[in-house]
Amino acid sequence: MLDDGDYFDDNPSLPLNSDCVDMKSELLTTESTCVNNLKPIIEIKVPAIGGGNEENNSSRILEIEESIKNNNKKQKKNPSIPATVTEIKSVKFSRLSHAEKIKIKQRGRPTPPILLSQAGVSKNKTYNRNFNTEWYEKKKWLCGCEVTNTLFCFPCLLFSSNQVWAKSGYSSLSRIKINTEEHECSRKHIDSVIRLQLLDNINIKNTFSKAYKLSIVKYNERVEKNRQILSKVIDFIKFCSNFKMSLHAHRSNEEYENPFIFDVMAILNSDLKDLLTNNPAFEGSTTNIQNELLDCMLQVCQDYIASQVNETSYVAVMLDDTADVLEPTQAVIVLRYELNSEVHERFWGLFAPENQKPDSLSDCILDQLDILLKNDESKLIAQTFDGIMNGKKDYVQSMIKEKYQNANFIHCYTNKLDLMMKNAASSSVNSRIFFANISEMSAFFTKSPLRLSVLNKYMNYCEQIASTKMNFHMQTVNSVHVNRVKLIQYFEELISTSYTTDKTIRDSSLLLKTLNDENFLFWLEFYHKIIPCLTIVHNEMTPSDKIKYLEMFDSAIIQIRKLYCVSSSPEMIEAREICDYISKDIKQRYSRSRLLIASQLLEKNIMAQHQYHKTIPAEEVILVTESYPMLDNKRLLMELEVLYKRKEIHTYDGLHHLLSIMTEHNLTNVLYEITKLIKIIITVPTMITEPDLCFTSLRRIKKFLSTVNGRDRLSALTMISVEKNMIDRIPYFNEKVINLFSQNQHRKQDFVLK
Repeated sequence: MLDDGDYFDDNPSLPLNSDCVDMKSELLTTESTCVNNLKPIIEIKVPAIGGGNEENNSSRILEIEESIKNNNKKQKKNPSIPATVTEIKSVKFSRLSHAEKIKIKQRGRPTPPILLSQAGVSKNKTYNRNFNTEWYEKKKWLCGCEVTNTLFCFPCLLFSSNQVWAKSGYSSLSRIKINTEEHECSRKHIDSVIRLQLLDNINIKNTFSKAYKLSIVKYNERVEKNRQILSKVIDFIKFCSNFKMSLHAHRSNEEYENPFIFDVMAILNSDLKDLLTNNPAFEGSTTNIQNELLDCMLQVCQDYIASQVNETSYVAVMLDDTADVLEPTQAVIVLRYELNSEVHERFWGLFAPENQKPDSLSDCILDQLDILLKNDESKLIAQTFDGIMNGKKDYVQSMIKEKYQNANFIHCYTNKLDLMMKNAASSSVNSRIFFANISEMSAFFTKSPLRLSVLNKYMNYCEQIASTKMNFHMQTVNSVHVNRVKLIQYFEELISTSYTTDKTIRDSSLLLKTLNDENFLFWLEFYHKIIPCLTIVHNEMTPSDKIKYLEMFDSAIIQIRKLYCVSSSPEMIEAREICDYISKDIKQRYSRSRLLIASQLLEKNIMAQHQYHKTIPAEEVILVTESYPMLDNKRLLMELEVLYKRKEIHTYDGLHHLLSIMTEHNLTNVLYEITKLIKIIITVPTMITEPDLCFTSLRRIKKFLSTVNGRDRLSALTMISVEKNMIDRIPYFNEKVINLFSQNQHRKQDFVLK
């Protein structure tokens, strides 16, 4: 029997042997079923071209060409038309997805009329033999290419490497009957027909094996049970993270026992105990399972945040440094954006730069921004990181500004009081030492419930040193100043107690020495005088009387500075320099910045003034559009003029309300420059009159990290705790986590359904 790779035109006519006939008869049943799926959706009937004069043949050729053109037009309009041979060969069928392969099969084989003719001589007469489309009906596997005017085998074209019927094409009309019969008997053709027929069946075992079907049902039942258990584990992890419960195992050198989450679940639910202990899917290291789940939960949350960032118009990024109780310094990235008239503040993650150099930090930030923004350089409109790497932020912001030109740097108003103190301290070595001691004193009580219980004997709860609030430096300074004598008595008792550990005695003796140090007492008194001035500005100042309060603050700082002009000691000189630094810093923070000017354009009292005087704030608009080039100057002026005249719109309560009104009444498409301006204002974290626009995510992050134990998966634990409300709104959260968890090769057999 000939292999289908042979060239039939070069071989003499060979009779079909008995094996070929038998194989052909066995194939008829399978091929007849295959043919039903291979019928073309559109049939083009063209009269056969036989012998005759040249004019008759020419007219028929023109008719065929016109039919081909019509067929090509129909193929472009209707995707269900059979794919052409050229199209199939260009897409490389073997590399297509399963769904794409089935689609090509469903479209059927191409059966166009082709211009294939061959001259012949019979009884000394010359004639032309032309291809007749009736061959498509005789051979249900036959297809044609109107470009090369050759014939192909449709199953072999998809699955075989046959040189003639799958690659170059067949064109010998004199031997077409013999060669097509020989090709039908070839192994590759039979195999290709069977593969095409079974293509739409996911697994042939489903047809032939009832036992296999039953095994699939049992397998899916087992996997479904495993997924239900895993969903309960995810819920328990969320519960533990929300209530700051440890997920770590007991270690002999730890003071308290922290059992694994699986052990706790088995204790609380007796039904889960047998499932967890006797289930091979949960055998091995439960720590690995727990950590993988935490990673998957973090990934699902970040994917959700990234999808929201992709939909929003503008994004602001805020960076701060923070430390957990084990004191590793890490960078916290928080995103702020507006979506559907609602402002979102999302924790993105904790990141540890390679070192404390500014280029390392800028690379860390830019890497995360590239993941989020996908090189959409116009979307980032603000960057603020006053709380990290003071003295080096100029370099960091310039590096970010170089890539994201709209990312204007602004001062952070989230924890501005604490930042002023922290930035002022960085300008003096002695002052930095003072705040380091203050931080250590606060951390001393945070790390041990026993120490806090002893402290209750000397101080009320409201007087105690707390490090979980934003302005803890300032609160700690006041608390230590007022209760210094009580703290000395406390540390003396703690040292003399017999059950006190060596570490507590060592730390207590150092802090006791600090409380009696003259240099520490000097700076404690100095900052105790500075703090009330900052507090008044922060708590009582409003935009309307800003100038008055700034003048009062400046006068108070001058009076404090005079108290430290009595000598030229190093401490006195440093104190005067810090007074100058704080005075300059607060003026810069509360100055008439361009962003504040932008917010004032939409304040109701400003709008009323312009309406009364019939004026337009042209100069202010120019300043704003220079900072935010995505705003059109002329269009914004015109829209503001229209808005100022509409008294009914002036009844809004805040920018969120104004944006909601515009969206509800379909005004965003008309006042689109004002819409962009509102989104910019509410996206950028600045000090404006609306209290709900200040950052709250960093507050929750700092509070969580001040109490969490351990360093593993801090980003995931922080995300689950801080963004618990967001997680509740993510549709099918547990299912998405399980699907991500089961992508690991060694997890698929236990958690992936068939």
